[in-house]
Amino acid sequence: IVGRQDVRFAERRGGMIDIEFIAQYSELRHATETPEVLRQNTRAALLALRDAGKLDPADAATLTEALTLWRNVQSLFKLTVDEPFDERAATPALQALLAGAAGAADFHALNQRMDEAAARVRMLYDILIEASAGGGGRPAQEQSP
Repeated sequence: IVGRQDVRFAERRGGMIDIEFIAQYSELRHATETPEVLRQNTRAALLALRDAGKLDPADAATLTEALTLWRNVQSLFKLTVDEPFDERAATPALQALLAGAAGAADFHALNQRMDEAAARVRMLYDILIEASAGGGGRPAQEQSP
């Protein structure tokens, strides 16, 4: 988390904005033929897209799990941390609290979990948005990482 430019959970590559964009793009892409995919929040949209066969179940799980991670950590981060955050100055208790919010064993594991989640989301972004915008995306029935 610390000392990196991507400490902001929403803006980092593979962060909340990428997940929200995937959901919104997919809703708009499929709304004409499947209006039931339209939802007012990101998690519900991802699940509706999955249920309508417009988003592979494994991809939906990856995105909803990452969304939960980002929201949990960001919420606690906002309540407990002054900006800018410096990991070296964070107390062990604060590090444990932040790690626990994400279900990580320790702060190092939290950083690793966040990096892995961001990489998986970014991979899906590349497949579902960038490739499909150019016509090269996977059809829903072929979607799985």
